[in-house]
Amino acid sequence: MATIETAYYVPTLLGLSTTFGISCSISIVCLVLFETFRRIDSMQYLFSPRTQLSVSPAVPLSKRPLAWIASTFWLDEAYFISRVGLDATMYLRFLRMAIHFLTFQSILICPVLLALHWTGSSSAADWKHGLSLVALNDTSPDTTTDQFRSNSTLAYLSIATIPDHHPIVWIHVFFGYSVALGWLWLLFVNHWHHLYLLQAKGPSSSIQERSILITNVPHPLRNPASLQHHFTMAQVGSVESVTLVSARASKALDRALDRREHWLDDLERSLIVLARENAKYPNAMDIDSWLRLLQDTQPLGLTEHIKTLMLDITLADTEIEQLRDANASPEYYQPTGTAFVTFTSPHSAQICAQIVTSWKPGVFDTRMAPEPRDLLWTSLLRRGRKDKLMGRLRQWAVFVAVWSLTVFWLFPISFILGLTSIESLSQHFAFLRYFLDSSLVVRSFIQNILPTLLVTLFMSLLPWILLEISKQQDFVSYSELEECVLGRYYHFAIFNVLIVFLLGTTFLSTMLDVLYEPARLTQLLANSLPQGANFFLNYILFNACTHAMELIQLGSQLFGHFFLTLPWVAKTPRILRRLTSPWSFPFYYYYPNHILVFVITSTYSVIQPLILIFALFYYILALACFKHQFAYCYIRRYESNGARHFRRVARYTSDGLIIFQLTMVGLLYLKGVPAAATALLPLIVITLWAKWKLSRLFGRRSKHPYVGRFDGTKQAGSFGKPGPSGWWGWVDDIWKISYVKAWWANGRYATPQVDEERRYTIPLPLLPLPLLSLPPLPVLAPLSPLPVPITTNMTTSTSTSTSTTTGTVTTVTETTITPKNVLTGTNPNTNVNTAGLVVNALGCMDSIKSVVHCVVNDTGVNGTKCGNGGDSSSGSLASTIRLEANEIWDGIATYEHPSLIKPLDGSVWMPFDVTLTRWDLGACLKIPRSVLQQALALTAPGRGKPNAALEAEIA
Repeated sequence: MATIETAYYVPTLLGLSTTFGISCSISIVCLVLFETFRRIDSMQYLFSPRTQLSVSPAVPLSKRPLAWIASTFWLDEAYFISRVGLDATMYLRFLRMAIHFLTFQSILICPVLLALHWTGSSSAADWKHGLSLVALNDTSPDTTTDQFRSNSTLAYLSIATIPDHHPIVWIHVFFGYSVALGWLWLLFVNHWHHLYLLQAKGPSSSIQERSILITNVPHPLRNPASLQHHFTMAQVGSVESVTLVSARASKALDRALDRREHWLDDLERSLIVLARENAKYPNAMDIDSWLRLLQDTQPLGLTEHIKTLMLDITLADTEIEQLRDANASPEYYQPTGTAFVTFTSPHSAQICAQIVTSWKPGVFDTRMAPEPRDLLWTSLLRRGRKDKLMGRLRQWAVFVAVWSLTVFWLFPISFILGLTSIESLSQHFAFLRYFLDSSLVVRSFIQNILPTLLVTLFMSLLPWILLEISKQQDFVSYSELEECVLGRYYHFAIFNVLIVFLLGTTFLSTMLDVLYEPARLTQLLANSLPQGANFFLNYILFNACTHAMELIQLGSQLFGHFFLTLPWVAKTPRILRRLTSPWSFPFYYYYPNHILVFVITSTYSVIQPLILIFALFYYILALACFKHQFAYCYIRRYESNGARHFRRVARYTSDGLIIFQLTMVGLLYLKGVPAAATALLPLIVITLWAKWKLSRLFGRRSKHPYVGRFDGTKQAGSFGKPGPSGWWGWVDDIWKISYVKAWWANGRYATPQVDEERRYTIPLPLLPLPLLSLPPLPVLAPLSPLPVPITTNMTTSTSTSTSTTTGTVTTVTETTITPKNVLTGTNPNTNVNTAGLVVNALGCMDSIKSVVHCVVNDTGVNGTKCGNGGDSSSGSLASTIRLEANEIWDGIATYEHPSLIKPLDGSVWMPFDVTLTRWDLGACLKIPRSVLQQALALTAPGRGKPNAALEAEIA
């Protein structure tokens, strides 16, 4: 299956039926498993984490079979904009574009070309006669041939039946223009629609939209006051805060936090082992039972290791506090050449990111800052001269490795498939010869199924391989890394699946011939691509079942769940909670696959029109699957407002159109109709121009959408009528025919108006970002931002307060929640109960992190209340642990390193039943560590210098 010569497929209608049956069987099995898994409580973090969000949670699905289909079918675009974000919205819009486009082209192309290809006529009269034969089901020239099993049946439906030098190929030229111009129109109007969504959302008060990332900061400016003065003199806007990156402090704190986490896991594991061996009622361990256990076993000397661990953890807390204090450890807070500057206005940040801020080249490079949760701090901290040189060497090494893998992938796959052949296995493993000779089932499995399974396994591992290789580069953010892997995986897929697969092992010499004589490219495509038409019919039909596999998240998610929840892996409830965090959507995997299917479909749309119907079936299943996955399953790791990936859709699908057009030019020349082939050359020029124009018109506008947009500014010639409704509104939502009417009536400078009641009225309780006064949308008052904690030792700060505890200037707006407010779940500024979780106005912000939600357990024992950051003063002594996904990462409102602001958990997580082999997070206790220390008669040491181990590590 590495090349078309070694691929096993049956090029008949019977073969397509078999492939369809296999695909349906796999899909049915996956659906049954999905309906089973989504009812298991321990797997809710995989199949419905968004129903547990603290802000705008999804409505839990009914347990009825297939109820999720009806629930997700009626979710409109406004729901995904307000709940999931523009990245997911534009991904679903791409799938909808493909469905609309393929539906239109199937209705237009298939009836004409399938009948034309089947007859293979030499005149228009014969063609009409052939259509009558099709209507009478008398389509075969040879009535004795079983067309369902014949190898020539699919060939009768392709362009190969058209005689040479026949003018009927002008119909193919017309449909070539229809395919290209139709898709270019969809790209144009949906880019326009994307910009409209950005303008309707408007700039927010989120920190990433008001901040810039600066690299190569000169030494005289590596302090907050100098940087703030520099940008104030630039007169681009008012500076709110400056954050300098300190590498030594961050690395030292990371090591200290890792060591503390290891000790805390060891402490909880030791307590569980102690309870299993000595508890009287190990299946009913409440807080009193745990305290009595420690007091009873202490005289026996069984708690010495536990005492040591608790003292180590307490001392580690003191060390971490000292390292976080810039005044106590000034030697660790030497700033690097990287800094974050936050302005009071998003306009100021976006303007500053595009202007020249220094006359010296290579100094003071500015760009929009990624989200705090999106940053890859390991790469960001490597900013010295030596690190930059090594980073450049790693970049070239990764580049060579990726392209070597892309170009030479065919040879190891061919070698592995050669080893799995029947002849090779019989030669190397003599004991298998009897089974291979006697069992037809074994022979069929090795010959037909095993090669496909091996290639599928290698292809499924490839994105992960590319991701791990690309991590060696110094990417500042995960979104940049994912975008790079997306491009590399697509280039790999288009090169190996569409080109190398058809050319075979001679592709290197063929590529060299094309480089030597570029004019042979069209002839090469015309000779090689049409022979894969029948194979790609099977390819698309079989790959439709991958969407059912995605429903059960077959792969790292599902297999990882079964492995990571094993008792010898998740030894404590805390480890289980850490290993069962919700997943983020892998854009780098699914975008290339869906774009590849579109490129294949457009390439063969006129050569083998039947592929349009199969691709339509493929994308309908994809839309049904991913609407559910985005609405219920995946938590965002970042949000790029849809611009980062959608522009690659335009670029790569335009390249697919060019491949299609070059193939058709060469094919028509081989058919001996040079006039028809020449007529397609202007279409290639139009496609290249449109690709350049799309990038020029929408690239920078989607990257910096708020520059040049001012409040109260009316757009010239706004559309006067709302958008259509009903079925025509469903069509117009993608094709934007109303744009043409408005441009005809009001000119090219008209601004589209959309029916607010039908499509883009986002419910105010679900809207995380304020809408600005952009006609014709109604003007809504900005939402008051809910406060967020900046550091664990701060109580309150005003809009002009400044904190220097970490050696940086940080200005905080509104009022900061105290640790007490965080634990009790109350908000001092509003009447909103945050249910024990820290929230802010950015309700759309996600994280793959999960948050432990404390539910007070009425045990009747007086004491202290547990919390993420420590012990409070009153309430119940212990609380149960419930896993709750949250879309806001702790410390989202600051660009401090996570180790500087990460709260320290002052409790231990203990199960009610220590005899369980698999932990239930809903049946656990959070016991303050100070209570355990009192039971063991331990006193917490006061502040002091770091211990010897930390001093040695720092040295």
